[in-house]
Amino acid sequence: MNDCHDGEVLADILEGIDAEIAQVSADGAYDHRHCYDEIAQHGAKAVIPPRKDAKIWLHGNTNAPPHPRDQNLRYIRKHGRKKWKRDSGYHRRSLAETTMFRFKKSLVVLYVLVNLTIRRLSCSSNVLRLIA
Repeated sequence: MNDCHDGEVLADILEGIDAEIAQVSADGAYDHRHCYDEIAQHGAKAVIPPRKDAKIWLHGNTNAPPHPRDQNLRYIRKHGRKKWKRDSGYHRRSLAETTMFRFKKSLVVLYVLVNLTIRRLSCSSNVLRLIA
């Protein structure tokens, strides 16, 4: 069992990337201030869906620039979550996740087939020993 929260390892993941990072798409588990801060430190765009009950962090009457999360939240409120996912490129995260799922699934199938073959070969060699 893993006792680390997804967002806790984000800094290490980003530090491990040598190339320039243009965008970080992550699921709602990364909807935390420190995740947005880490992504901003790498000069990347944060594409993280805010929680359903999300509240604005920096209101328009502050002197600070708009927070990326608030921009996402305002866009979702105005146009809907589905349109935000498409327009922000968030759907690509889902495509990548599906690809990794299929890859892992094919590895499991390969592992099972190899083990079955080894067992069959082992049984065959045991039968041959009994016959000889």
